[in-house]
Amino acid sequence: MTKERIPEIITAFIEQIKERQDEKLEPWLRRIHTSLSQAHSLMVNALKSQFAELRGLGEDVPSMVCFIALISEALVKAKMAFPPRLPQQGFSWSMIWAPPQRQVLVGEMITDGWCPSIVEYLVSTVSVSSLEYAFLQGPTKDSKDHGDCSTETCANYVVDEKTYNAKHVLSCQSEEASPRTSCQHSRPSLEEVKKFILGGEIPVITVAAGSHSGCVEVKVHSSSDVPYIAISHVWADGLGSTTETGLPTCQLHRLASLVSRIRPGAAFWTDGLCIPKADDARKKAIGMMARTYSEAAAVLMLDSGLQLCHSTQPPDVKVLRVLTAGWMRRLWTLQEAVLAKELYLVFADTPLLLENIIPRPSDMLLFPHLTDLASELFRLTKLSKYDSYAIGDVARSLRWRTTSRPSDETLAIASLLGSHASSLVDLKPEDRMIRLIQDIKEFPRNVLFLSGAKLQVPGFRWAMASFMASHGGSGRGLMLSTQTPDAIQTGRGLKSVYYALIFPRRTFEAGKGWKLKSQKTDDLYEVRDLPSRASSYTYTCDMLLLLERVPNGSASICVAALRCPGTPAVGTDGHVTEVIMAELSGKLSVCVG
Repeated sequence: MTKERIPEIITAFIEQIKERQDEKLEPWLRRIHTSLSQAHSLMVNALKSQFAELRGLGEDVPSMVCFIALISEALVKAKMAFPPRLPQQGFSWSMIWAPPQRQVLVGEMITDGWCPSIVEYLVSTVSVSSLEYAFLQGPTKDSKDHGDCSTETCANYVVDEKTYNAKHVLSCQSEEASPRTSCQHSRPSLEEVKKFILGGEIPVITVAAGSHSGCVEVKVHSSSDVPYIAISHVWADGLGSTTETGLPTCQLHRLASLVSRIRPGAAFWTDGLCIPKADDARKKAIGMMARTYSEAAAVLMLDSGLQLCHSTQPPDVKVLRVLTAGWMRRLWTLQEAVLAKELYLVFADTPLLLENIIPRPSDMLLFPHLTDLASELFRLTKLSKYDSYAIGDVARSLRWRTTSRPSDETLAIASLLGSHASSLVDLKPEDRMIRLIQDIKEFPRNVLFLSGAKLQVPGFRWAMASFMASHGGSGRGLMLSTQTPDAIQTGRGLKSVYYALIFPRRTFEAGKGWKLKSQKTDDLYEVRDLPSRASSYTYTCDMLLLLERVPNGSASICVAALRCPGTPAVGTDGHVTEVIMAELSGKLSVCVG
Protein backbone atom coordinates (compact mmCIF):
# COMPACT_ATOMS: atom_id res chain seq x y z
CA MET A 1 0.00 0.00 0.00
CA THR A 2 1.12 3.52 -0.71
CA LYS A 3 -0.06 7.07 -0.14
CA GLU A 4 1.52 8.42 -3.32
CA ARG A 5 -1.84 8.92 -5.04
CA ILE A 6 -3.49 10.78 -2.14
CA PRO A 7 -3.23 14.22 -3.85
CA GLU A 8 -4.83 12.79 -6.99
CA ILE A 9 -7.65 11.17 -5.00
CA ILE A 10 -8.25 14.34 -2.93
CA THR A 11 -8.36 16.46 -6.10
CA ALA A 12 -11.12 14.23 -7.53
CA PHE A 13 -12.94 14.39 -4.17
CA ILE A 14 -12.88 18.21 -4.17
CA GLU A 15 -14.19 18.29 -7.73
CA GLN A 16 -17.15 16.14 -6.66
CA ILE A 17 -17.91 18.60 -3.87
CA LYS A 18 -17.97 21.47 -6.35
CA GLU A 19 -20.26 19.59 -8.73
CA ARG A 20 -22.87 18.46 -6.18
CA GLN A 21 -26.01 20.46 -5.48
CA ASP A 22 -26.12 22.32 -2.17
CA GLU A 23 -28.94 20.26 -0.67
CA LYS A 24 -26.90 17.06 -1.14
CA LEU A 25 -23.73 18.39 0.49
CA GLU A 26 -24.81 18.40 4.12
CA PRO A 27 -26.03 14.75 4.23
CA TRP A 28 -22.80 13.73 2.50
CA LEU A 29 -20.70 15.63 5.02
CA ARG A 30 -22.64 14.00 7.89
CA ARG A 31 -21.84 10.54 6.48
CA ILE A 32 -18.17 11.49 6.22
CA HIS A 33 -18.19 12.69 9.85
CA THR A 34 -19.81 9.43 10.95
CA SER A 35 -17.24 7.31 9.10
CA LEU A 36 -14.31 9.31 10.46
CA SER A 37 -15.74 9.17 13.96
CA GLN A 38 -16.04 5.38 13.74
CA ALA A 39 -12.48 5.11 12.43
CA HIS A 40 -11.25 7.36 15.21
CA SER A 41 -12.99 5.25 17.86
CA LEU A 42 -11.53 2.06 16.37
CA MET A 43 -8.05 3.60 16.51
CA VAL A 44 -8.52 4.63 20.16
CA ASN A 45 -9.69 1.11 21.07
CA ALA A 46 -6.80 -0.41 19.14
CA LEU A 47 -4.41 1.85 21.04
CA LYS A 48 -5.83 0.61 24.35
CA SER A 49 -5.11 -2.99 23.29
CA GLN A 50 -1.64 -1.96 22.05
CA PHE A 51 -2.77 -2.77 18.50
CA ALA A 52 -3.31 -6.45 19.25
CA GLU A 53 -5.41 -6.77 16.07
CA LEU A 54 -2.35 -5.91 13.97
CA ARG A 55 0.25 -8.10 15.66
CA GLY A 56 0.21 -10.45 12.70
CA LEU A 57 2.11 -7.75 10.79
CA GLY A 58 5.10 -8.14 13.10
CA GLU A 59 7.61 -5.32 12.76
CA ASP A 60 5.33 -3.52 10.30
CA VAL A 61 2.74 -2.65 12.98
CA PRO A 62 4.06 0.91 13.60
CA SER A 63 4.18 1.59 9.85
CA MET A 64 0.59 0.38 9.37
CA VAL A 65 -0.70 2.45 12.31
CA CYS A 66 1.05 5.53 10.90
CA PHE A 67 -0.35 4.77 7.42
CA ILE A 68 -3.93 4.59 8.74
CA ALA A 69 -3.46 7.90 10.59
CA LEU A 70 -2.00 9.57 7.49
CA ILE A 71 -4.96 8.52 5.31
CA SER A 72 -7.41 9.65 7.98
CA GLU A 73 -5.71 13.04 8.34
CA ALA A 74 -5.84 13.55 4.59
CA LEU A 75 -9.61 12.99 4.62
CA VAL A 76 -10.11 15.30 7.61
CA LYS A 77 -8.21 18.11 5.84
CA ALA A 78 -9.93 17.48 2.49
CA LYS A 79 -13.44 17.89 3.88
CA MET A 80 -12.58 21.51 4.62
CA ALA A 81 -13.42 21.99 0.92
CA PHE A 82 -17.09 21.84 1.89
CA PRO A 83 -18.78 25.27 2.18
CA PRO A 84 -17.85 26.95 5.52
CA ARG A 85 -21.54 27.34 6.44
CA LEU A 86 -21.76 23.55 6.98
CA PRO A 87 -20.80 22.22 10.43
CA GLN A 88 -17.30 20.79 10.64
CA GLN A 89 -15.82 18.36 13.14
CA GLY A 90 -12.13 17.83 13.72
CA PHE A 91 -10.34 14.62 14.64
CA SER A 92 -6.80 14.40 15.97
CA TRP A 93 -4.81 11.27 15.19
CA SER A 94 -1.71 12.20 17.17
CA MET A 95 -2.77 9.84 19.95
CA ILE A 96 -0.86 7.12 18.07
CA TRP A 97 2.32 8.61 19.54
CA ALA A 98 1.64 7.00 22.89
CA PRO A 99 4.49 5.18 24.66
CA PRO A 100 6.44 3.25 23.52
CA GLN A 101 5.94 4.56 19.96
CA ARG A 102 6.66 8.10 21.14
CA GLN A 103 9.96 7.17 22.79
CA VAL A 104 11.13 5.26 19.71
CA LEU A 105 10.29 8.18 17.40
CA VAL A 106 11.91 10.76 19.69
CA GLY A 107 15.04 8.65 20.02
CA GLU A 108 15.39 8.21 16.26
CA MET A 109 14.96 11.94 15.58
CA ILE A 110 17.52 12.94 18.20
CA THR A 111 19.96 10.38 16.82
CA ASP A 112 19.41 11.92 13.38
CA GLY A 113 20.60 15.29 14.73
CA TRP A 114 17.39 17.06 15.77
CA CYS A 115 17.49 19.20 18.91
CA PRO A 116 15.43 17.54 21.69
CA SER A 117 13.46 20.79 22.18
CA ILE A 118 12.44 20.84 18.51
CA VAL A 119 11.48 17.16 18.65
CA GLU A 120 9.32 17.80 21.71
CA TYR A 121 7.66 20.72 19.94
CA LEU A 122 6.92 18.70 16.80
CA VAL A 123 5.70 15.58 18.62
CA SER A 124 3.47 17.65 20.93
CA THR A 125 1.92 20.08 18.44
CA VAL A 126 1.86 18.92 14.83
CA SER A 127 -0.12 16.24 12.99
CA VAL A 128 1.08 12.74 12.12
CA SER A 129 1.60 13.76 8.48
CA SER A 130 3.63 16.84 9.47
CA LEU A 131 5.76 14.84 11.86
CA GLU A 132 6.35 12.14 9.23
CA TYR A 133 7.44 14.83 6.76
CA ALA A 134 9.88 16.38 9.25
CA PHE A 135 11.23 12.92 10.11
CA LEU A 136 11.89 12.12 6.45
CA GLN A 137 13.46 15.52 5.68
CA GLY A 138 15.74 15.48 8.69
CA PRO A 139 17.12 18.52 10.56
CA THR A 140 19.09 21.42 9.15
CA LYS A 141 22.63 20.20 8.54
CA ASP A 142 24.60 22.71 10.56
CA SER A 143 27.46 22.39 13.02
CA LYS A 144 25.38 22.69 16.20
CA ASP A 145 25.86 20.06 18.89
CA HIS A 146 22.66 19.26 20.81
CA GLY A 147 24.24 17.02 23.44
CA ASP A 148 23.51 19.52 26.22
CA CYS A 149 19.99 20.43 25.03
CA SER A 150 16.79 19.50 26.89
CA THR A 151 13.20 18.96 25.79
CA GLU A 152 12.53 22.60 26.72
CA THR A 153 15.67 24.50 25.72
CA CYS A 154 18.33 24.40 23.02
CA ALA A 155 21.66 25.00 24.78
CA ASN A 156 23.05 26.63 21.63
CA TYR A 157 20.82 29.66 22.19
CA VAL A 158 21.61 30.19 25.88
CA VAL A 159 23.84 33.27 25.97
CA ASP A 160 26.09 34.43 28.80
CA GLU A 161 26.40 38.18 28.28
CA LYS A 162 29.51 38.31 30.48
CA THR A 163 31.52 36.15 28.08
CA TYR A 164 29.65 36.93 24.85
CA ASN A 165 31.47 38.23 21.77
CA ALA A 166 29.95 39.24 18.45
CA LYS A 167 30.99 37.10 15.47
CA HIS A 168 32.53 38.08 12.15
CA VAL A 169 30.94 36.97 8.89
CA LEU A 170 32.28 33.67 7.55
CA SER A 171 34.13 35.34 4.70
CA CYS A 172 36.00 37.69 7.05
CA GLN A 173 39.53 36.43 7.75
CA SER A 174 40.16 38.84 10.65
CA GLU A 175 40.86 36.19 13.22
CA GLU A 176 43.73 34.78 11.17
CA ALA A 177 45.07 38.18 10.11
CA SER A 178 47.55 40.28 12.05
CA PRO A 179 46.11 42.87 14.49
CA ARG A 180 47.25 45.68 12.22
CA THR A 181 45.01 44.56 9.34
CA SER A 182 42.17 42.86 11.25
CA CYS A 183 38.51 43.80 10.95
CA GLN A 184 37.71 46.19 13.80
CA HIS A 185 34.46 46.99 15.59
CA SER A 186 32.59 50.03 14.28
CA ARG A 187 30.09 51.94 16.35
CA PRO A 188 27.81 54.96 16.13
CA SER A 189 28.16 58.03 18.32
CA LEU A 190 26.93 57.07 21.79
CA GLU A 191 25.90 60.65 22.56
CA GLU A 192 23.79 60.90 19.40
CA VAL A 193 22.09 57.56 20.03
CA LYS A 194 21.28 58.52 23.63
CA LYS A 195 20.06 61.98 22.56
CA PHE A 196 17.51 60.49 20.18
CA ILE A 197 16.33 57.80 22.63
CA LEU A 198 15.94 60.14 25.61
CA GLY A 199 14.12 62.56 23.33
CA GLY A 200 11.58 59.86 22.45
CA GLU A 201 12.94 59.24 18.94
CA ILE A 202 14.20 56.03 17.37
CA PRO A 203 17.88 56.18 16.31
CA VAL A 204 18.63 54.49 12.98
CA ILE A 205 21.94 54.22 11.16
CA THR A 206 23.54 54.25 7.75
CA VAL A 207 27.00 52.92 6.91
CA ALA A 208 29.50 54.75 4.73
CA ALA A 209 30.69 52.85 1.67
CA GLY A 210 34.40 53.07 2.48
CA SER A 211 36.33 52.04 5.56
CA HIS A 212 39.25 53.44 7.51
CA SER A 213 41.75 51.32 9.52
CA GLY A 214 39.36 48.40 9.62
CA CYS A 215 36.46 50.60 10.76
CA VAL A 216 33.62 52.28 8.91
CA GLU A 217 31.79 55.56 9.49
CA VAL A 218 28.40 54.96 11.11
CA LYS A 219 25.95 57.86 10.85
CA VAL A 220 22.99 58.24 13.23
CA HIS A 221 19.62 59.58 12.07
CA SER A 222 16.15 59.98 13.53
CA SER A 223 13.65 57.45 12.19
CA SER A 224 11.30 60.34 11.46
CA ASP A 225 13.77 61.66 8.85
CA VAL A 226 14.54 58.47 6.89
CA PRO A 227 12.80 55.14 6.15
CA TYR A 228 14.46 52.23 7.91
CA ILE A 229 14.54 48.44 8.14
CA ALA A 230 14.51 46.81 11.59
CA ILE A 231 16.80 43.78 11.99
CA SER A 232 15.42 40.74 13.86
CA HIS A 233 17.97 38.13 14.95
CA VAL A 234 19.08 35.94 17.84
CA TRP A 235 22.20 36.84 19.82
CA ALA A 236 23.58 33.29 19.53
CA ASP A 237 24.15 33.94 15.81
CA GLY A 238 26.67 36.65 16.66
CA LEU A 239 24.94 40.03 16.12
CA GLY A 240 24.42 40.90 19.77
CA SER A 241 26.13 43.95 21.24
CA THR A 242 25.53 47.47 22.57
CA THR A 243 26.08 50.96 21.19
CA GLU A 244 29.21 51.34 23.32
CA THR A 245 30.84 48.15 21.94
CA GLY A 246 29.55 48.17 18.37
CA LEU A 247 29.77 45.33 15.84
CA PRO A 248 32.50 43.95 13.56
CA THR A 249 32.76 46.14 10.45
CA CYS A 250 32.21 43.11 8.22
CA GLN A 251 28.80 42.62 9.82
CA LEU A 252 27.83 46.25 9.22
CA HIS A 253 28.69 45.94 5.53
CA ARG A 254 26.67 42.73 5.36
CA LEU A 255 23.62 44.29 7.03
CA ALA A 256 23.81 47.38 4.81
CA SER A 257 23.99 45.16 1.72
CA LEU A 258 20.96 43.08 2.75
CA VAL A 259 18.93 46.19 3.57
CA SER A 260 19.74 47.74 0.19
CA ARG A 261 18.37 44.64 -1.57
CA ILE A 262 14.88 45.16 -0.15
CA ARG A 263 14.83 48.97 0.36
CA PRO A 264 17.61 50.84 -1.53
CA GLY A 265 18.68 53.95 0.35
CA ALA A 266 17.02 52.93 3.63
CA ALA A 267 18.70 53.14 7.03
CA PHE A 268 18.51 50.26 9.49
CA TRP A 269 18.00 49.62 13.19
CA THR A 270 19.60 46.79 15.13
CA ASP A 271 19.80 46.42 18.89
CA GLY A 272 23.56 45.76 18.76
CA LEU A 273 24.12 49.38 17.62
CA CYS A 274 21.00 51.27 18.68
CA ILE A 275 20.49 50.22 22.32
CA PRO A 276 23.14 51.51 24.76
CA LYS A 277 24.32 49.68 27.84
CA ALA A 278 23.69 52.84 29.89
CA ASP A 279 20.69 52.07 32.12
CA ASP A 280 18.58 55.22 31.55
CA ALA A 281 18.70 55.08 27.76
CA ARG A 282 18.49 51.26 27.71
CA LYS A 283 15.22 51.17 29.65
CA LYS A 284 13.75 53.86 27.43
CA ALA A 285 14.86 52.01 24.28
CA ILE A 286 13.32 48.73 25.50
CA GLY A 287 10.09 50.58 26.21
CA MET A 288 10.16 51.76 22.57
CA MET A 289 10.84 48.32 21.04
CA ALA A 290 7.27 47.75 19.87
CA ARG A 291 7.21 51.14 18.21
CA THR A 292 10.62 50.43 16.64
CA TYR A 293 9.37 47.34 14.82
CA SER A 294 5.85 48.54 14.02
CA GLU A 295 7.10 51.81 12.45
CA ALA A 296 9.81 50.16 10.34
CA ALA A 297 9.22 49.98 6.60
CA ALA A 298 9.99 46.27 6.91
CA VAL A 299 11.61 43.79 9.28
CA LEU A 300 14.56 41.66 8.11
CA MET A 301 14.92 38.28 9.85
CA LEU A 302 18.36 36.68 10.11
CA ASP A 303 18.87 33.09 11.28
CA SER A 304 22.06 31.11 10.70
CA GLY A 305 20.20 27.84 10.15
CA LEU A 306 17.72 29.27 7.66
CA GLN A 307 20.58 30.77 5.69
CA LEU A 308 21.65 27.23 4.81
CA CYS A 309 18.38 26.74 2.92
CA HIS A 310 17.99 28.05 -0.63
CA SER A 311 14.88 29.89 -1.77
CA THR A 312 14.54 27.42 -4.65
CA GLN A 313 13.69 24.56 -2.28
CA PRO A 314 10.10 23.18 -2.42
CA PRO A 315 7.52 25.18 -0.41
CA ASP A 316 7.14 22.58 2.33
CA VAL A 317 10.92 22.43 2.87
CA LYS A 318 11.09 26.22 3.28
CA VAL A 319 8.16 26.18 5.72
CA LEU A 320 9.79 23.40 7.78
CA ARG A 321 13.14 25.23 7.94
CA VAL A 322 11.48 28.46 9.09
CA LEU A 323 9.32 26.68 11.67
CA THR A 324 12.31 24.86 13.19
CA ALA A 325 14.73 27.80 13.01
CA GLY A 326 16.28 28.97 16.27
CA TRP A 327 14.75 32.39 15.59
CA MET A 328 11.26 30.85 16.02
CA ARG A 329 12.20 29.58 19.50
CA ARG A 330 13.23 32.90 21.06
CA LEU A 331 11.06 35.27 23.10
CA TRP A 332 11.71 38.71 21.62
CA THR A 333 11.44 37.63 18.00
CA LEU A 334 7.68 37.01 18.40
CA GLN A 335 6.93 40.71 18.84
CA GLU A 336 9.39 41.64 16.12
CA ALA A 337 7.61 39.40 13.59
CA VAL A 338 4.00 40.08 14.55
CA LEU A 339 4.38 43.88 14.48
CA ALA A 340 6.17 43.94 11.11
CA LYS A 341 4.44 45.65 8.18
CA GLU A 342 6.43 43.29 5.98
CA LEU A 343 8.64 40.47 7.21
CA TYR A 344 11.56 39.37 5.02
CA LEU A 345 13.34 36.09 5.82
CA VAL A 346 16.93 35.80 4.62
CA PHE A 347 17.63 32.48 2.86
CA ALA A 348 20.98 31.33 1.48
CA ASP A 349 20.56 33.23 -1.77
CA THR A 350 17.93 35.94 -1.24
CA PRO A 351 15.39 37.43 1.21
CA LEU A 352 11.77 36.27 0.80
CA LEU A 353 8.56 37.78 2.14
CA LEU A 354 6.92 35.58 4.78
CA GLU A 355 3.53 35.86 3.08
CA ASN A 356 5.06 34.35 -0.08
CA ILE A 357 6.27 31.31 1.87
CA ILE A 358 2.93 30.44 3.50
CA PRO A 359 1.20 27.81 1.31
CA ARG A 360 -2.05 28.49 -0.50
CA PRO A 361 -5.24 26.98 1.03
CA SER A 362 -5.68 24.79 -2.05
CA ASP A 363 -2.21 23.27 -1.50
CA MET A 364 -2.99 22.58 2.16
CA LEU A 365 -6.10 20.61 1.14
CA LEU A 366 -3.98 18.36 -1.08
CA PHE A 367 -0.94 18.08 1.19
CA PRO A 368 -2.18 17.87 4.81
CA HIS A 369 1.31 18.08 6.33
CA LEU A 370 1.48 21.71 5.19
CA THR A 371 -1.42 22.79 7.43
CA ASP A 372 0.27 22.26 10.79
CA LEU A 373 3.71 23.24 9.55
CA ALA A 374 2.38 26.57 8.28
CA SER A 375 -0.10 27.36 11.07
CA GLU A 376 2.43 29.03 13.35
CA LEU A 377 3.83 31.06 10.46
CA PHE A 378 0.31 32.15 9.55
CA ARG A 379 -0.20 33.25 13.17
CA LEU A 380 2.66 35.73 12.74
CA THR A 381 0.67 37.50 9.99
CA LYS A 382 -2.70 37.70 11.78
CA LEU A 383 -2.21 41.19 13.18
CA SER A 384 -0.80 42.84 10.04
CA LYS A 385 -3.14 41.09 7.57
CA TYR A 386 -6.36 40.62 9.53
CA ASP A 387 -6.05 43.00 12.50
CA SER A 388 -6.67 40.01 14.76
CA TYR A 389 -4.33 38.80 17.47
CA ALA A 390 -5.53 37.52 20.85
CA ILE A 391 -4.04 36.45 24.17
CA GLY A 392 -4.55 32.85 22.98
CA ASP A 393 -2.31 33.53 19.98
CA VAL A 394 0.40 34.94 22.23
CA ALA A 395 0.17 31.98 24.61
CA ARG A 396 0.38 29.43 21.79
CA SER A 397 3.34 31.15 20.18
CA LEU A 398 5.21 31.55 23.48
CA ARG A 399 4.70 27.97 24.59
CA TRP A 400 7.89 26.72 22.95
CA ARG A 401 9.97 29.88 23.07
CA THR A 402 12.79 30.58 25.50
CA THR A 403 14.87 33.49 26.76
CA SER A 404 18.06 34.00 28.72
CA ARG A 405 16.20 36.66 30.76
CA PRO A 406 12.88 35.26 32.08
CA SER A 407 11.99 38.69 33.50
CA ASP A 408 11.76 40.01 29.91
CA GLU A 409 8.65 37.94 29.08
CA THR A 410 6.05 40.59 29.87
CA LEU A 411 8.14 43.33 28.24
CA ALA A 412 8.32 41.33 25.00
CA ILE A 413 4.57 40.67 24.73
CA ALA A 414 2.99 43.76 26.32
CA SER A 415 2.44 45.60 23.01
CA LEU A 416 0.77 42.53 21.49
CA LEU A 417 -1.84 42.59 24.26
CA GLY A 418 -2.76 46.27 24.31
CA SER A 419 -0.33 47.18 27.09
CA HIS A 420 2.97 49.07 27.04
CA ALA A 421 6.41 47.81 28.01
CA SER A 422 7.25 51.31 29.23
CA SER A 423 4.72 50.89 32.07
CA LEU A 424 6.32 47.59 33.13
CA VAL A 425 10.04 48.10 32.73
CA ASP A 426 10.55 49.84 36.10
CA LEU A 427 8.54 47.25 38.05
CA LYS A 428 10.00 44.27 39.86
CA PRO A 429 9.89 41.15 37.62
CA GLU A 430 7.34 39.44 39.91
CA ASP A 431 4.99 42.44 39.64
CA ARG A 432 5.10 42.74 35.85
CA MET A 433 2.80 39.78 35.09
CA ILE A 434 0.20 41.04 37.55
CA ARG A 435 0.22 44.51 35.98
CA LEU A 436 -0.03 42.98 32.50
CA ILE A 437 -3.02 40.84 33.55
CA GLN A 438 -4.70 43.93 34.97
CA ASP A 439 -4.14 45.73 31.66
CA ILE A 440 -5.50 42.84 29.57
CA LYS A 441 -8.65 42.44 31.72
CA GLU A 442 -10.38 39.81 29.53
CA PHE A 443 -9.29 36.19 29.00
CA PRO A 444 -10.59 32.95 27.55
CA ARG A 445 -12.22 31.06 30.41
CA ASN A 446 -10.20 27.91 29.71
CA VAL A 447 -7.15 29.75 31.13
CA LEU A 448 -8.18 28.15 34.41
CA PHE A 449 -7.35 24.67 33.11
CA LEU A 450 -3.86 25.24 31.72
CA SER A 451 -1.10 23.22 33.33
CA GLY A 452 2.05 24.87 34.61
CA ALA A 453 3.05 27.19 37.44
CA LYS A 454 0.50 29.73 38.67
CA LEU A 455 0.93 33.12 40.32
CA GLN A 456 0.75 32.91 44.12
CA VAL A 457 -0.83 36.31 44.75
CA PRO A 458 -4.41 36.39 46.12
CA GLY A 459 -6.83 37.20 43.32
CA PHE A 460 -4.37 35.98 40.67
CA ARG A 461 -3.86 32.32 41.60
CA TRP A 462 -5.76 31.32 38.46
CA ALA A 463 -3.21 33.03 36.20
CA MET A 464 -0.10 31.59 34.56
CA ALA A 465 3.23 32.66 36.03
CA SER A 466 4.70 32.26 32.53
CA PHE A 467 3.45 31.24 29.08
CA MET A 468 6.81 29.63 28.23
CA ALA A 469 7.15 25.92 29.03
CA SER A 470 10.86 26.39 29.64
CA HIS A 471 10.04 28.78 32.50
CA GLY A 472 7.23 26.88 34.18
CA GLY A 473 4.44 27.39 31.64
CA SER A 474 2.18 24.80 30.06
CA GLY A 475 4.16 22.48 27.79
CA ARG A 476 1.52 19.91 26.92
CA GLY A 477 -2.21 19.40 26.91
CA LEU A 478 -4.84 22.10 26.67
CA MET A 479 -3.93 25.31 24.84
CA LEU A 480 -5.42 28.73 25.54
CA SER A 481 -8.39 29.50 23.29
CA THR A 482 -7.98 32.07 20.50
CA GLN A 483 -11.71 32.85 20.44
CA THR A 484 -13.42 35.92 21.91
CA PRO A 485 -12.54 36.27 25.63
CA ASP A 486 -15.33 35.10 27.94
CA ALA A 487 -13.79 35.68 31.39
CA ILE A 488 -13.01 38.92 33.20
CA GLN A 489 -10.24 39.63 35.67
CA THR A 490 -11.62 41.45 38.71
CA GLY A 491 -9.96 42.67 41.86
CA ARG A 492 -11.03 39.45 43.60
CA GLY A 493 -10.25 36.89 40.92
CA LEU A 494 -11.53 35.57 37.59
CA LYS A 495 -15.21 36.00 36.73
CA SER A 496 -16.79 33.65 34.21
CA VAL A 497 -19.35 30.87 33.70
CA TYR A 498 -18.31 27.31 34.52
CA TYR A 499 -20.05 24.05 35.26
CA ALA A 500 -19.57 23.50 38.99
CA LEU A 501 -19.88 20.49 41.26
CA ILE A 502 -20.29 21.85 44.78
CA PHE A 503 -19.93 19.73 47.94
CA PRO A 504 -18.87 20.03 51.61
CA ARG A 505 -15.25 20.96 52.12
CA ARG A 506 -12.91 17.95 52.06
CA THR A 507 -9.16 17.32 52.10
CA PHE A 508 -7.70 14.78 49.69
CA GLU A 509 -4.30 13.14 49.26
CA ALA A 510 -2.64 13.80 45.93
CA GLY A 511 -2.37 10.83 43.62
CA LYS A 512 -5.36 9.03 45.12
CA GLY A 513 -8.67 9.00 43.28
CA TRP A 514 -12.04 9.72 44.84
CA LYS A 515 -15.70 9.69 43.80
CA LEU A 516 -18.53 12.18 43.89
CA LYS A 517 -22.22 11.44 43.27
CA SER A 518 -24.61 14.12 42.03
CA GLN A 519 -27.81 14.39 44.10
CA LYS A 520 -29.43 16.08 41.13
CA THR A 521 -28.67 13.65 38.27
CA ASP A 522 -27.34 10.54 40.06
CA ASP A 523 -24.22 10.79 37.90
CA LEU A 524 -21.16 9.24 39.53
CA TYR A 525 -17.95 11.20 39.02
CA GLU A 526 -14.59 9.50 39.41
CA VAL A 527 -11.90 12.08 40.13
CA ARG A 528 -8.21 11.46 39.55
CA ASP A 529 -5.33 13.74 40.38
CA LEU A 530 -3.03 14.87 37.58
CA PRO A 531 0.09 15.47 39.69
CA SER A 532 2.25 18.43 38.78
CA ARG A 533 4.56 18.39 41.81
CA ALA A 534 7.34 15.94 42.62
CA SER A 535 6.61 15.64 46.35
CA SER A 536 3.45 14.29 47.98
CA TYR A 537 0.88 16.77 49.23
CA THR A 538 -2.76 17.17 50.17
CA TYR A 539 -5.33 19.58 48.79
CA THR A 540 -8.57 20.93 50.21
CA CYS A 541 -11.58 21.87 48.08
CA ASP A 542 -15.35 22.26 48.13
CA MET A 543 -15.95 22.61 44.40
CA LEU A 544 -14.91 21.17 41.05
CA LEU A 545 -15.01 23.47 38.02
CA LEU A 546 -15.40 22.25 34.43
CA LEU A 547 -15.88 24.03 31.11
CA GLU A 548 -19.07 22.09 30.41
CA ARG A 549 -21.12 19.21 31.79
CA VAL A 550 -19.32 15.94 31.08
CA PRO A 551 -21.41 13.37 29.15
CA ASN A 552 -21.70 9.85 30.56
CA GLY A 553 -18.73 7.68 29.64
CA SER A 554 -16.51 10.71 28.98
CA ALA A 555 -13.61 12.35 30.79
CA SER A 556 -12.56 15.96 31.15
CA ILE A 557 -10.02 18.13 32.90
CA CYS A 558 -11.38 19.95 35.93
CA VAL A 559 -10.03 22.19 38.67
CA ALA A 560 -10.46 21.76 42.41
CA ALA A 561 -11.22 25.06 44.14
CA LEU A 562 -12.19 26.65 47.43
CA ARG A 563 -15.02 29.17 47.51
CA CYS A 564 -14.50 32.41 49.36
CA PRO A 565 -16.69 32.87 52.44
CA GLY A 566 -20.08 34.25 51.43
CA THR A 567 -20.05 32.81 47.90
CA PRO A 568 -23.51 31.29 47.30
CA ALA A 569 -23.81 27.62 46.40
CA VAL A 570 -26.02 26.92 43.40
CA GLY A 571 -27.48 23.52 44.27
CA THR A 572 -25.15 20.56 44.23
CA ASP A 573 -24.19 21.04 40.61
CA GLY A 574 -25.06 23.45 37.85
CA HIS A 575 -23.85 26.55 36.04
CA VAL A 576 -22.49 29.25 38.31
CA THR A 577 -22.41 32.73 36.83
CA GLU A 578 -19.75 34.01 39.20
CA VAL A 579 -17.42 31.99 41.36
CA ILE A 580 -15.02 33.79 43.67
CA MET A 581 -12.20 31.35 44.37
CA ALA A 582 -10.04 31.63 47.44
CA GLU A 583 -7.58 29.07 46.11
CA LEU A 584 -7.07 26.65 43.22
CA SER A 585 -5.95 23.33 44.62
CA GLY A 586 -4.81 21.57 41.48
CA LYS A 587 -5.71 20.16 38.08
CA LEU A 588 -7.70 16.94 38.02
CA SER A 589 -9.33 14.57 35.58
CA VAL A 590 -12.97 13.67 36.08
CA CYS A 591 -14.69 10.70 34.44
CA VAL A 592 -18.47 10.32 34.46
CA GLY A 593 -20.02 6.87 34.48
